[in-house]
Amino acid sequence: MSSPSLPPPVLVADEDSLVRLVGALAEHPVVAVDTESNSLHAYRERVCLIQFSTPAGDYIVDPIRLQDLSALASFFANPDQQKVFHAAEYDLICLGRDYRFAFTNIFDTMSAARTLGWPQVGLAAILDTQFGVTMSKKHQRADWKRRPLTSEQLDYARLDTHYLAALREKQLQALMAAGRIGSVKRRTAATAIETARKVTSLTSAGMTRPKKTLSSKNGDCASSAQALYCSVPGVK
Repeated sequence: MSSPSLPPPVLVADEDSLVRLVGALAEHPVVAVDTESNSLHAYRERVCLIQFSTPAGDYIVDPIRLQDLSALASFFANPDQQKVFHAAEYDLICLGRDYRFAFTNIFDTMSAARTLGWPQVGLAAILDTQFGVTMSKKHQRADWKRRPLTSEQLDYARLDTHYLAALREKQLQALMAAGRIGSVKRRTAATAIETARKVTSLTSAGMTRPKKTLSSKNGDCASSAQALYCSVPGVK
């Protein structure tokens, strides 16, 4: 992949490093988030990585080695911290299904790209256009449950979140200039209810994977919800 040289991401794979991560995330009002699952390699899909990025660094949580992730619940539920995803719905459903996390204050950069009428809404295309970063496709179909993870895999996973906060800033400016940002809050309640409904439906039915009508990171599938904004602070 062609991208600026970045310091290696921090791998969070034990309880002490998880505690440090929770403290580090608490210092930032905007945090980028993504997940990797093993849906292509297992009938009972599960979350295999959770990536976070802040201005201070990139972090990758290893749920295979860390069984208890309840320490992250307060972060996801904190209305004063905005969580930035790309194609958020699939991630939210998987995290809700596997860990029963509740979510507030979500911003979805894929939905923002659609609202702005961008011709390509997949993350790889956006990173290329907006930041001149070319993502390799080598690990798109990787089995993320397999260990050990290579440094190349960790770097690939980190790029899914590293630029999202900066992308959010660009999109917010464009949305304000276009007079489209007022729609953000109006979609919050419907999105939260729909995501919670799908998590409840999956778990009560004993299902392990969301239907593939959900939008992928690279825009290959149509989203079952047109927008996944969940509150932008200060927007009325």
